[in-house]
Amino acid sequence: MIITRSPLRVSFAGGGTDLPAFYRKHGGGFVVSTSINKHVYVTFNQKFGRGVSVRYRIHESCDRVEELRHSLIREILLAYDIHESVELVIISDVPASGSGLGASSALACALVAAMETYKDQPIDKMAIAETASRIEIEKVGSPIGKQDQYASAIGGFNGIWFNADESVVCKGFGSEDFLGELESQSMLFYLDIEREYLSGGRFVQRILKDQVAEVVAWAAEGDLEDDPSAGYYVPGVPLATPELVDAITALNLRSASEVFDALADGRDDPASKMGLTSLLRTIWGPDELGD
Repeated sequence: MIITRSPLRVSFAGGGTDLPAFYRKHGGGFVVSTSINKHVYVTFNQKFGRGVSVRYRIHESCDRVEELRHSLIREILLAYDIHESVELVIISDVPASGSGLGASSALACALVAAMETYKDQPIDKMAIAETASRIEIEKVGSPIGKQDQYASAIGGFNGIWFNADESVVCKGFGSEDFLGELESQSMLFYLDIEREYLSGGRFVQRILKDQVAEVVAWAAEGDLEDDPSAGYYVPGVPLATPELVDAITALNLRSASEVFDALADGRDDPASKMGLTSLLRTIWGPDELGD
């Protein structure tokens, strides 16, 4: 028997920039998010005899994996060439349907981790996130970006960069004091509202489809080109790159003016100051910024 779990997440900034329509056009996307201490659990076992048994909110029992109604579970099992003789139990710490906490992607990551273990493969968190996102987006057709899978698979408080060449970089940052203060000032409430509803014979989240459509239209129209809050950058430094964060932390740069002096030969760029200050606040915390 194999038991895995993967955490849910809370996203703070950058939602929508993890969509291909955005990061391919604008040279990258950037999301700040954290995992939380609520999880989705997967219990996997080879079934005695043939047949398939999957329990989540309902119990599915069928002869072949291909017959499963739950598209995400079905496609992940098939991706690992599993067609029968399997038992699965899915449990979530919170209502998994439409919670806004990335539950479907946490399930994808936990199930991929279970399959990797079953196939005696080493656990690679970035590879799990990539496999989970590819299956959920390309095979299942979920109207989402990549941030949820990486946030869940990697865990912790991270900046996640989505590059135009499809590569992804995750970097944990934020001091212990800042993270402790953030946690102490944060509250989550369950409102007994689910965003999920039935459409076209399978469950979808229309709010996500609407967001995708808006981002695609937004990117196509080029509305972000002159938006100073759209990115974190300095002249000559690519948009929202990990190298920029590395330089800021290595040189202990605490203000936009210090960044301009150190990395841009003193060339002040007022248009980028808003986004850059936001990045500095995320790295150091609001009480640790310079003038």
